Formats: sequence, C-alpha cells, structure tokens
Amino acid sequence: MKPASRPALLAALGLLLGAAHPAPPRLSGRFVLTLWIDQSPPSPAASVTGTVTLEPIATAGRPNAVGRYQVPLATGGLGPDQGPVMAGAIGGDSGEVVLNPSAKGPRMALAGRWRLGVLEGRWRWIGGSRAAAGRFLLRPAPRAR
Repeated sequence: MKPASRPALLAALGLLLGAAHPAPPRLSGRFVLTLWIDQSPPSPAASVTGTVTLEPIATAGRPNAVGRYQVPLATGGLGPDQGPVMAGAIGGDSGEVVLNPSAKGPRMALAGRWRLGVLEGRWRWIGGSRAAAGRFLLRPAPRAR
C-alpha cells in the first residue's frame, strides 16, 4: 500500500474539519427555546421553554431573520412573555437572537454557537429593574405529523 501524499492528507483533514463545523442552519421556521437562569446553588428546575418563529429577511451581508417569540419569561420575573424577535448570524458558526428588540423596553440578548443544528450559548437581560443571565438552547421544533 502506497502512503498518502501530504496534500492528500491535508485535503482529507480539511474535509473532516468542514464536516465537524457545518454552516449554520437557515434562520427560518419554528424553534424551541429553553432558558436556564443562573442561580446559586444551581437548580435544574430553574428553566423555561417556549417557541420562536423566524422568517428570513433580505439584507446585505450576513443572514438575518425576524419573527415572534412566546416564552413564559414572567415565571422568572422577566417579561413580556411574547413579542417580536430578531436573529442573525454573527460570523462562522455563531449566532445571536434578541427577544423584544425594542429600544424602549427591556430585552433579552442571546449569543451562541451552532452545533449539530442547535444554537447553544449564554443570554442576558438588558434594561428594566432586574439583572439576570443564564444559558440557552435554541433547537428546531419537531415537525407536526
């Protein structure tokens, strides 16, 4: 058996690395959002789950989307529980989502990385009288049968 050449090995390594870091999914469709609130001590029950619906919008440069969210934020002392949402790619495998992106009221900013079709990262509450932060998962919703 003939040993592989250096360029062939580098090409194979590039294919493997490319498969490990696929392009981010399209920011389109229905997603399930789960938020965990940072607490001391941590509690697995300190989470909320809701939905985010996104539609792509035409922009120059990176992919962006707008839509609506419905997440029971009031259970964690935050809110509103539903409203507009904006999302976008921020380069490579990273993405950001803003719940209630109005400059007039409090909002939640989420930033993370796409892994296996799921955006995973950290969120923080901006504005209002309460400071909060935690981690999140945004994954495609199961398809209706």
